[in-house]
Amino acid sequence: MPSAEDAGDTAAESAAGKAGKTKRSGGKKAASDRPKMASLFKTMSPESLTLEDALKLLSLPREVGSYDEANAETGEMQTVTVMANNGRYGPYLTKTGADGKSDTRSLASEDEIFTVDLEKAKELFAQPKYGRGRGRGAAKPPLRDLGTDPETQKHVTIKDGFYGAYITDGETNRTLPKQYAPESIEPAEAFRLLAEKRAQGPSKRRGRKTAAKGAKKGAAKGAKSAKKVSATEQARADRRAKVRELADKGWANTRIAKEIGSTASTVKADVDWLTANEGYARPEVVPAR
Repeated sequence: MPSAEDAGDTAAESAAGKAGKTKRSGGKKAASDRPKMASLFKTMSPESLTLEDALKLLSLPREVGSYDEANAETGEMQTVTVMANNGRYGPYLTKTGADGKSDTRSLASEDEIFTVDLEKAKELFAQPKYGRGRGRGAAKPPLRDLGTDPETQKHVTIKDGFYGAYITDGETNRTLPKQYAPESIEPAEAFRLLAEKRAQGPSKRRGRKTAAKGAKKGAAKGAKSAKKVSATEQARADRRAKVRELADKGWANTRIAKEIGSTASTVKADVDWLTANEGYARPEVVPAR
């Protein structure tokens, strides 16, 4: 699922598209004439919502502040403005420069939209941006550093993976069992878990089994196909032998075709093949009595 940063990347483009659409519509109501709306936070409910909460939501986006920074492309100093807002994929910050270009960062919680200050915003924008599905940003840092495994002399850390936290020394990976927590597991216990995983040896890959099964199935299909081809060739050879037998009796092609349940053109092709490949000399056709 896209992150709040990804949603923020398209906010400026979406706003520009809507503005252009409103301008072209002419007779439609202006945006300023429509009542302003805002989505409730995940922690809110219509029953418990207060007037103060509603007014705070309607006040978004909130301006966090402005500061000067160097333009990444030109090196010139420019003033950037930071806004906090809530989007489809969560709370986020938007930093917009005087050149109109913007950047975004996700916030940890919806409450931070109203509490984050300029210093915290600067800190977030100074960090690498993690984007999902676009290959952007650096890898996430480890959840915890456990030090060096005395048995392997490899550095061991706990990382956050797709299926949850796992222990790794860069070569062997072990999913952290549910009874342990990344922040409290003893290093010695983590080293023991990795040792158990190494002792099990490399895991069997399902892909190989599937590939072998596919190869076996393909071989069987090939054998079946070869058998089918051989049967076809045998039937053709038997037909040509019968054509030759009847042609030796002086039968015409149409008569032979009727006898063997084929066509006159097939019989002619068979006679031509026998002549070209087996040196067959067909006797004169004798009229049927």
